[in-house]
Amino acid sequence: MVTTTLSSKGQMIVPKRIRDALALKPGDDLVVALEPDGFSVRTRRNRKEAIERLAGSLKQPGRRRPMSIAEMDQAVRDKALAEDRRTRGRRAR
Repeated sequence: MVTTTLSSKGQMIVPKRIRDALALKPGDDLVVALEPDGFSVRTRRNRKEAIERLAGSLKQPGRRRPMSIAEMDQAVRDKALAEDRRTRGRRAR
């Protein structure tokens, strides 16, 4: 957690460490919301930028079609079984 001070003009400086971590630039929009115990400040990314960041995470080289729900369920089952086998082996020792 980082603290900052409110200026006489009602301005707040976002510390450099936070600006760097969130890749904030001058002119970026921030959303300020009133909360029951104070307020929160969040970044507001434009839709195009959000879609571009998401699109890169969806690419699967060599895969021609998205996985079906059944394939996802099977992958989760396989991973859970493998994890169970791995952890059981540890307990037996």
